[in-house]
Amino acid sequence: WVNNPTYGDYWRKFKPVDEHYEDIEVASYSQAGWFDVFLQGSLNNFIGMTTRARSEKARRNQKLIVGPWVHQLGARGTERTTGDVDFGPEVLFDLEEEEVRWMDHWLKGADNGITDEPRVKLFVMGANEWRYADDWPLPETRYTPHYIHSGGGANSLFGDGTLDRTEPAEEKPDRYVYDPDHPVMTIGGSTCCNTRGTPVSMGPRDQRPNEYRPDVLVYTTPPLEQDVEVTGPVKMVLYAASSARDTDFVAKLVDVAPNEYAMNVAEGILRARYRDSWDE
Repeated sequence: WVNNPTYGDYWRKFKPVDEHYEDIEVASYSQAGWFDVFLQGSLNNFIGMTTRARSEKARRNQKLIVGPWVHQLGARGTERTTGDVDFGPEVLFDLEEEEVRWMDHWLKGADNGITDEPRVKLFVMGANEWRYADDWPLPETRYTPHYIHSGGGANSLFGDGTLDRTEPAEEKPDRYVYDPDHPVMTIGGSTCCNTRGTPVSMGPRDQRPNEYRPDVLVYTTPPLEQDVEVTGPVKMVLYAASSARDTDFVAKLVDVAPNEYAMNVAEGILRARYRDSWDE
């Protein structure tokens, strides 16, 4: 795998599912967590199967559940806490019981109503409640651009970086010096696979230790005057240059609580040489 970093014939021989939705005609139930390393694949598969599967029956019989979990899915939905955060009793949902209902219907013909229920079940963090829908992204999703600004000094939590809905004009670039011998730590997020078997920080964690660093740029809104819900695809368009032969860029969406606890909500990573495609 290490010797085949680009996407080519080596990988295509495994018939990756996202290139073969049109060949699939089975019902499937995707289970994922907001901090699951495979979250994006689960979302992509739900969209791909509901829009491109071979038969109408397959397109109609897809289900998706996403909880506030890492890859172990909250010990099959039986744990309230992920990372630092207790999401309350509302989060508890017996995934094994749900799987049995699904299998009873498709393998035993049980008329238990599971295919009559909404196809999508999502846990909204912060509100700490489940939401139901038939599609992803949610039909009521409104895409709202935000823009980063600074006077050239967005370095660290103590810099002058801001985030708002005003399109930027002529502004100074932000700069930082990155030392690969002193890398930015992984603090929580979408790592793999469970806290018992892997000594890796995962899930929602306080991001301030990283935000204190001068090689991390921080852009912050003013305190929110009302609740803001972000449930849907999150994308960052970054314009950047580097003096290194190659580098990785990481973007994080962080929710700052009144007590200044900085919880990671979503993240993405991109290796600069693969910014246009995985093929070259």
